[in-house]
Amino acid sequence: MNSTTRRRGAILLGILASTTAVYWGVLSNGFVWDDFLLFIDDASLRSGLNSWAVIFRPILDGTTYLRPLVLLTFVAEFSVWGVNSVAAHGVNLALHLLNVVLVYVLILSMLGEQKQSHIEWRAAAAALFFALHPCLIESTAWISGRFDLMVTACVLLGLVADTRIHEKWKKAFALAVCFSLALGSKELAIVFPPLLLCWRLARTDQREQPFLRGIGSILARDSPTVVALGLVFAGYILIRLQTFGMTFHFEPLFSKSSNQLAPHFLLIANTLIFYIGQTAAPFTKIAPFHPLDWGAVTGSSGVVFAGSAVLLLVVLGYALRRRANTAYLALAALIALMPVLQILPLTIAGNIGHDRFLTLPLAFVALTLSSCPAPMRTLARRSVRRLSMGLVGVVWVTLSVASITVTIPLWRDALSLWTWIYHKYPDFEPAQSSYIVSSLRAQRLDLAAPVFERLIATKTMVSRQNFYYGVYLTAMGDYDEAENYIRGGLAAYWKKEDGSVRDPMTSDNSDSERGILSYAYSSLVKIDILQGRYEEALKNNETARHYAPDSPYYVAQRGLLLQALGNTEDGARLYAEGLRMTVPERRPSVELEKERFWDNYCLSVGQGKPACEGRVSNEH
Repeated sequence: MNSTTRRRGAILLGILASTTAVYWGVLSNGFVWDDFLLFIDDASLRSGLNSWAVIFRPILDGTTYLRPLVLLTFVAEFSVWGVNSVAAHGVNLALHLLNVVLVYVLILSMLGEQKQSHIEWRAAAAALFFALHPCLIESTAWISGRFDLMVTACVLLGLVADTRIHEKWKKAFALAVCFSLALGSKELAIVFPPLLLCWRLARTDQREQPFLRGIGSILARDSPTVVALGLVFAGYILIRLQTFGMTFHFEPLFSKSSNQLAPHFLLIANTLIFYIGQTAAPFTKIAPFHPLDWGAVTGSSGVVFAGSAVLLLVVLGYALRRRANTAYLALAALIALMPVLQILPLTIAGNIGHDRFLTLPLAFVALTLSSCPAPMRTLARRSVRRLSMGLVGVVWVTLSVASITVTIPLWRDALSLWTWIYHKYPDFEPAQSSYIVSSLRAQRLDLAAPVFERLIATKTMVSRQNFYYGVYLTAMGDYDEAENYIRGGLAAYWKKEDGSVRDPMTSDNSDSERGILSYAYSSLVKIDILQGRYEEALKNNETARHYAPDSPYYVAQRGLLLQALGNTEDGARLYAEGLRMTVPERRPSVELEKERFWDNYCLSVGQGKPACEGRVSNEH
């Protein structure tokens, strides 16, 4: 090992140690947000790989998000450590560190080929920019952010393979494997072939031939890779067609009768400016939600932002025409952003974008920064340039570390996360609903009460918030009013435009509102139980399970109801199965629910029955 290798290794270890120290707090965080949908309230991933359907399923109901590789990592993780938040966060942190290593290695390789000066320090600065960028908090500190971490790792591994492997067919095989793994991690990987092309263009001198001829020569020189990636892509499309009956879904933003072109263009341009802003100055804008303001997008400010986006694209086009190596990397960053630029409108709960979507693009931004010519080269002495760039770097790292240190504790648990976001965006319905649900889960009715009071006073409560209000009223003991709110919300939901009513049990099981519907019917089950209506409770439990078939809570609840109705053997078996499927941290709450169930049963209809022996009597 020569001195250069040791020096580069020491720099990398320093970056990794610094990143680990800054992110160490994530190991103390729990499960939040979609973690509950994926593997807390759903036992399928925790039951082992009993069927390929466990991992070849949409991530969110009503979508075509197919990400089997990441789901497979959860299955493997749960089989080894169980549902352990420390282990899950540790895996995410390790993936982030892996991406930092890959960015550093790619920069060293690229700068070495270009014979750039100060290679180690350029690589260190760019890798540190990536490692400590505040927009990566979401994908690193949130367990379900693993999708973005893994697709980034697979794409970057593909670029490393392209750099290190020289035999054509071996390279084609390695790239096909990386492309397949990336596609199995997230749909964003569909841009891997053009990213690979930009990477090759950035590493070769294209100044002597036209742009398109340069692309043609690269493709012609490596036909095995073209064939291999083409076959992988074709196979991926066939799998999606077989699984979903379509290649992709999108969320309509406009009515068919409206003029879509102008507002859609403004949306795409403003989304690009949003991500550029998050890349350049994210420090005060880090959050899991970024509400889409249509008034701003289609207003004067949106037009100005759209003009800025067009100007930036013109500048990039000019740089590409001059065939600057840096321009190809900037183009790669733009291509990595294209799937999330709302070209096909995304199902992201009324947001213009998410910080985690920058995980892969930021890797190419880091590569771009590392290959940029030194600023002020002709205007200032070398010492002045070094001092100015050093100051900028120190300020950037300081602000980044401060942002990460402050933000990570906010991801500690669901109530902490949504308290932060609700107070940041109190008028944004997803923030309101998430805060309400987290308050109800934590049995903090005092936090939910003022939100409901405000919604009722302003008459802005939406249908799903009616369900949540019913749960709140149930906890407050107002069962009749709670039932009115929940049944009213369900009646409105199931009513068709022609006045007829859909049957909940024959409705499409891919309904995008499945989680809300199961929550609503589960709330009716609780009201039925408290009022002694056990047969009605069993029917509503069946409907709730129709929309959440892998929920251990509904299985255990059904077991109790069957026992109350006299089917002791099947009921006891189902309750034991539901308890076994429940994550260990939640089993005490399920047992407590069981005690409350039998106390209520014995006080209402069960006096003198075997299940009520030794329990409180009606006189007490």
